[in-house]
Amino acid sequence: MRCALNKLVRIACILMVTMLAAGASEGRYQEGIQFLNFNDYSKGHEILKPLAEAGDARAQTQIGHLYKSGLGVERNLDTARHWYVKAAEQGDVRAQFQLGLMYFDGDGVAKDYRRAWRWFQKAAQQGDAVAQYQLGAMYELAQGVRQDYTKAAYWYQQAANQGLPEAQFMLSDLYYKGQGVPRDIVLAHMWVNLAVSTTRPLDKDYNDMVVLRDKLERLMSEKQIQTAQHKRESWQPVQ
Repeated sequence: MRCALNKLVRIACILMVTMLAAGASEGRYQEGIQFLNFNDYSKGHEILKPLAEAGDARAQTQIGHLYKSGLGVERNLDTARHWYVKAAEQGDVRAQFQLGLMYFDGDGVAKDYRRAWRWFQKAAQQGDAVAQYQLGAMYELAQGVRQDYTKAAYWYQQAANQGLPEAQFMLSDLYYKGQGVPRDIVLAHMWVNLAVSTTRPLDKDYNDMVVLRDKLERLMSEKQIQTAQHKRESWQPVQ
């Protein structure tokens, strides 16, 4: 009985020490983020680097950002990728997306659409809207994968459901053309109208969005336009 009790005490002590250490680590992480938010990148790096070395995926991603952007440290894309890989392999969605972007753009690595697709896929499956949009574009344009409008529409839809205007615009275009989805000018109008409503006039896609919306309205009856507007007004982003 005494041995069993002593064992429980030891377990409780280990758990308490672990919780205290986790609390201290969280406090240091938040302190490092606060310095980054105030643009003191050197101090942020000083605080976050030991956490990254200890295996904190969030800190590893932040250190990757600093080296990628040259903030508080000399810009070094190899080092940035090193930390992104460590975090991404632990499932950090931001690191997964950044790795995808590096391979997609050829930023510090040889351009490799297939590797970009792999990391975007991991981030997209965790719900990252921009990664979902990137996957949609890669399937639509056959970048690293076989062209597949159905998969393009699927990933655009996932991102559009979260309110990403670029994805809403591209999904609208697929509905207008009937590529990957049945042709539906009412849904096409709803999605492009949503995109227009959250895009600034100076943004690069704004004029193209307006052109598509106006083109659709010339094809639609008054009743169809009203239906599309009602759908837009009742639409809510997926949380």
